[in-house]
Amino acid sequence: MICWKRASKKGWLRALMATLIVTTAVQISTFTGSLAAPRTVQISGFTLVHEGDEGTWEIVAAEAVYDSETEIVLEQVAARLFEEGKNLVTVDGDRGRYFAGEKMLVLEGNVLIRTLSGYSFSASQLEWSGEESRITARGKVSLKHLSMMVRADRVEHWIESGVFAMNGNVNVLWEKGGDSH
Repeated sequence: MICWKRASKKGWLRALMATLIVTTAVQISTFTGSLAAPRTVQISGFTLVHEGDEGTWEIVAAEAVYDSETEIVLEQVAARLFEEGKNLVTVDGDRGRYFAGEKMLVLEGNVLIRTLSGYSFSASQLEWSGEESRITARGKVSLKHLSMMVRADRVEHWIESGVFAMNGNVNVLWEKGGDSH
């Protein structure tokens, strides 16, 4: 597991590399690559944890390739946002990229999002912005909650406020006699 608190971009990179070196025997099942330039690190069984004011982020991937100072390429990804011990949001996807400087996770392929408040949606692509506490889903988005289903080309969700915005080819289906909360 990799943990870090707020740090500069270069400070975060140094902490990440130091943590990878220190925890290799315990947390990483496979490590291939070289710590000499060019710095390409491939990891099986990857976990990244970030603790900040917006809560605790956890990103888990079956495979990860770290080949630049700002991007980690991920396969079979699960991400979670926790606040005060509660799992607010869970996101799964086939593959993705994490951009450390922007605290941005981009997922593609069979993306599924579930929130503590009971919303779930699927999409072709997802951007999860840690700095803005916002999720943007694109490409045949299907949002479900109680007896309601919304389909759109794009759905944005602001996690802290719970606000949703839908754009492009929006269709709303409401089950007769459905719950209205």
